[in-house]
Amino acid sequence: MKNIVVDADIKQEYGNQAKFLNSSVDTLRKRLEKESQIHKEDSLKTMNDNIMLIVMIGQLRDQVKDVDIKCNLAKARNAAFGRDLSKDGVNVPDLTLLSLGHGGDDEQQQFEYMANAMTEKKNAMVMMNENIQAMMQEAQRVE
Repeated sequence: MKNIVVDADIKQEYGNQAKFLNSSVDTLRKRLEKESQIHKEDSLKTMNDNIMLIVMIGQLRDQVKDVDIKCNLAKARNAAFGRDLSKDGVNVPDLTLLSLGHGGDDEQQQFEYMANAMTEKKNAMVMMNENIQAMMQEAQRVE
């Protein structure tokens, strides 16, 4: 093997380049770690938002089932009174009752109570739907 003499300036430049490359690698590793943490937090937030939306959808499905049952009960009750809700301009499938059996013994009072309760429940469901739509739009904007 030949003994090669390396100039001091070349050794210094080599040392400087090695130091620069090592610091660049360290900086990139730190940046990668920070970016990974940010990505992880964003993914976790999106996942939590999705879970919340899934829970809300489940609740809305349960409410729709309740609405359907209560509407059928209201139709049966009104049929027993000999009253057709469609004649009064009330769209029964879109409405529900908060509870049955309130409003006294008077047929008109019971009907008015049921119609008001159905309207209130419909309005609450419309508001929940609007909230879900707004949350979905916000989630899409974040992405």
